[in-house]
Amino acid sequence: MEQDPLHAMWKDRPEDPEGSRTPVAALLDNIRSAQNVGDMFRSADALRLSRLYLAGISAFPPNGKLEKTALGTTASVPWEHHLRVFDAVARAREDGFALV
Repeated sequence: MEQDPLHAMWKDRPEDPEGSRTPVAALLDNIRSAQNVGDMFRSADALRLSRLYLAGISAFPPNGKLEKTALGTTASVPWEHHLRVFDAVARAREDGFALV
């Protein structure tokens, strides 16, 4: 397992919440459930994603249901919301992310 590149990347992960982040972002478009968006904030925090791009009707902070599920991670995960998904895609490209 020591030769696995993913294991090597994560074993040296800094414990500092302000430490380096994985150069990966996620785009959430029209996620109806605020709880699902909150879960994505927790996942993004655990994976140390660089940013969450929220678009359309996806819930965004401050939102009680989202905050209850996110368990405080909305403060530690960089995010931004755009009304149109095309604007979120353009912003992600400007920030240097490739779309997959």
